Amino acid sequence: MTLDDLFGKSGFKPNKAQEEAIKTIDGPLNLVAGPGSGKTRVLLWRVVNLIVFNNVNPEEIYLSTFTEKAAQQLKDGLISLLAIASQETGINYDISKMYVGTVHSLCQRLITNRKLKNRLKNKAPKIMQELEQYFYIKDKLLKKAKIELGFSDDNKQQIKSYMYLRSIGANEIVNCLMSVFNRFSEECIEPDEIINDYRKDEVLILFGKLYKLYIDSLKQDSRDIVDLSLLQKYTYDILCNNDDSENIFKYIIIDEYQDTNSIQEKIFFKLASGHKNICVVGDDDQSLYRFRGARVENFVQFSTRSESYLGKKAKTIKLSTNYRSRKDIVDYYTRFIEKEDWENKNNKGQYYRNNNKKIVANSNDNKSAVVRTHPSSPEEAFKEIAEKVRFMLDEKIINDPSEVSVLFTYLRDNSNVGLLRKAFEQVGINVYAPRAKKFFDNEEPMLILGLIGSIFGLPVVDEEYNKGVHKEFNEWIEKCVNMASELIKSDEKLADFIQETCEEIQDLKSNYSIIAEYMKNNNLHYDDALTLEEFEEFRKNLSNELSNTGIKEINKPSLRRIVKRKLEEENNLTYKWLITRINSLDWNLLDLFYKLCGFDRFKIIFDNAEKGIDEGPMYNLSSITTYLQFFIENKFSLISGKNLVNSSFRNIFFTSYIGSLYKREEGEYEMKDEPIPKGRVSFLTIHQSKGLEFPVVILGNVVPVTNSSSVKKSKKMEEMVRPYLDGDYEPLDKIAEFDKIRCYYVAISRAEKLLILPHLIGKGKRTHAHFKCDFESGKIPFLSDLDMNLIPKSKIKLDNISKVYSYTADYLAYNDCPRKYMIYRKYNFVPARTTISFFGNLVHKTLEDLHNYYIDQKERELV
Repeated sequence: MTLDDLFGKSGFKPNKAQEEAIKTIDGPLNLVAGPGSGKTRVLLWRVVNLIVFNNVNPEEIYLSTFTEKAAQQLKDGLISLLAIASQETGINYDISKMYVGTVHSLCQRLITNRKLKNRLKNKAPKIMQELEQYFYIKDKLLKKAKIELGFSDDNKQQIKSYMYLRSIGANEIVNCLMSVFNRFSEECIEPDEIINDYRKDEVLILFGKLYKLYIDSLKQDSRDIVDLSLLQKYTYDILCNNDDSENIFKYIIIDEYQDTNSIQEKIFFKLASGHKNICVVGDDDQSLYRFRGARVENFVQFSTRSESYLGKKAKTIKLSTNYRSRKDIVDYYTRFIEKEDWENKNNKGQYYRNNNKKIVANSNDNKSAVVRTHPSSPEEAFKEIAEKVRFMLDEKIINDPSEVSVLFTYLRDNSNVGLLRKAFEQVGINVYAPRAKKFFDNEEPMLILGLIGSIFGLPVVDEEYNKGVHKEFNEWIEKCVNMASELIKSDEKLADFIQETCEEIQDLKSNYSIIAEYMKNNNLHYDDALTLEEFEEFRKNLSNELSNTGIKEINKPSLRRIVKRKLEEENNLTYKWLITRINSLDWNLLDLFYKLCGFDRFKIIFDNAEKGIDEGPMYNLSSITTYLQFFIENKFSLISGKNLVNSSFRNIFFTSYIGSLYKREEGEYEMKDEPIPKGRVSFLTIHQSKGLEFPVVILGNVVPVTNSSSVKKSKKMEEMVRPYLDGDYEPLDKIAEFDKIRCYYVAISRAEKLLILPHLIGKGKRTHAHFKCDFESGKIPFLSDLDMNLIPKSKIKLDNISKVYSYTADYLAYNDCPRKYMIYRKYNFVPARTTISFFGNLVHKTLEDLHNYYIDQKERELV
């Protein structure tokens, strides 16, 4: 069997450029992949070619993607294609140990790779996720900085003015420090370089001192802590301290290379320095993550950088055929990007992008696919758009509202968002816009948190701190409880459950008060050592004092066995251990969440998601489980009577944790896989839409570059780090405009069948020059003049979530409970402790069965 045979068996007919990209396996390779050019399929087939036809061990391939979702798609695709190959070759191809994932996940694997000796530390570092980093800086570093550096409100005011922050509130300062620290780490800038900077910039030196304090505070005697940016630097240091690190992988393949940063470039070239087989795939016109440290120059200048790092110039192949969009859309976005002057004025003939891409459409459909509204107010323009979308749904031109996406440069505090939402709702179309407001302002988190507040009670508000954002949060959490109260009144079964749970908590608190009184009267302390005799005396004296539940807990035969065994093993037991064990809830907040989801108000959300009617609320519930899991793992793993009586649980959960999350707000452009729920039109930022495609795309606004705080922050960050960098980079005075152009390019290239541009006029309504030119020329037809029947009807895309089984566990989970499989696999709910125990028992039982089977087989052989 040849590769061409396998193409035929799988129904794939690559074009000339795709085939060349798949079959070129030696040396550095630069794949310039335009929108919709099939780059994912090329990556898949390139790996298949290496494994099946060039006998490369999957473990010798390093494949980095931008998101975990993209990594999973590649894994699933490889499994399918390799299964077809196996039918012909009779060889089983195992990719379970292949390095496929985001650069962060692959760094985590690399630092524990046995082939690499970690000479930096005996133990791998503890990895701090982004939310953990936020709380680490907020709860620990700022306090440490106040003591050791005298960090004061005056310093915060300096940072506010320097970085164009809105306030000196904790949230603003922490987010700013996170961005600055991460950028220093990614650019490999050492703290002392900043502190001793020749420019003597007072605030920059302050950042250097804070960064140094941060780095030092993360180092521990036995095990370091690293954030996600430092993880990359840590990995690179390990690679540099191992002589054979460049020979671990024979082939390095990097997707979305235009969004890599400086430290990632160093890692990739270090890994490729042995065999010199590195393939990068990307599109510099879709580079959106400068604010996260991405360097588009890594991709634009890849050929010369490859020569510098590897001594070999890269071959460039352009994937220029668009299979996604109608011809009018492809022609439009090609003209759009080329309106900008990309020439490097310092080096004539050099450009800040890969020039002459010659993107062409595979489609021969010459009908209009790019339209605009009549020049009008936002209200009129959005009404026109909503009515046309309603018509397309009614006439089955599109099958579901989720096939329509509205893309904005930003969502939060954007007046157009509310107006367009209203226009859609007036024609009976629901909207999913998670970034248009705070996540916690959605109904589902408000109800869940309100019910938790109804059970545990809310913290007492200190009027001294009941101001500004604190007051806003206090009013919000009270609103949550009021919403929950109305729900409880309307559901008798829920009301009974809440009452029973409150009684259980009150019972626990009463028992603790009795125990505390006993300890006080007998002059006992929680840290006092406990003997078996003292345990028996403790149990005897309290058995008649506690509630029935308390008596049951303290008299459990298993408890005495555990105490006895631990003492025999010379473990030091304390009264604190004993009291916590007998006076704690046997469930946590995730368990409570799943119990609440069994009642009608939430059950209908699961029903609608399972039927494909409306998935928006389901994704909100999923996000709640993630936040609850973080709290359980990092704040309160066990809810005891003591921290209920002294109110520490509710204070930490509501005021410290939920309060911080509420005030923090997710960033407009955070990199996370955004769901596209059925039954709703999605309102997304353009950053969120990257990598997605929709039959119908509507731009929410087409504004020019403004002197907004986000633009100022981005430029300031570049000004800070640029002096520490070597090489030729985009001019500081052009980066805002370049980024805006790329942003719009990504947006308009998401459309498959129809692209709608709003032509908004009126007070304060401005239009970007490139769009304005198109509008005034009359080249873009009006939406009202478009013959909707000429739009190709959208095909229904089947959701096969219940049919894809990567492992036997998937099949077992689906057969055990399709709904459970749906929420954990498709919607990424975090399992509760009880669910984990179930699967743990299942795995243990399976291993035990296998063990017994092999013992039996061995005995048969002996006989």
